[in-house]
Amino acid sequence: MAWDIWSFGILLLRALSGRAAFEGTNDQQLMWSILQKAPAIPSDLTAPFSEIVHGCLTKDYRQRWTSQQVLEALRR
Repeated sequence: MAWDIWSFGILLLRALSGRAAFEGTNDQQLMWSILQKAPAIPSDLTAPFSEIVHGCLTKDYRQRWTSQQVLEALRR
């Protein structure tokens, strides 16, 4: 389930901003970026989407948001 939330965060960011969360000119660089860097989330992403994307892209899967948390943020 944590992997699905990660994927949702990647897709949501792309849909809302047109930007990728991580950059790399090849697969190896992209994987390094995913593992070592924080996601590039634009500061102008509106609420609640900024919070949702941050929660979905948390590196530690145990701390990553759940689908329930995403829904709760959308209802606020």
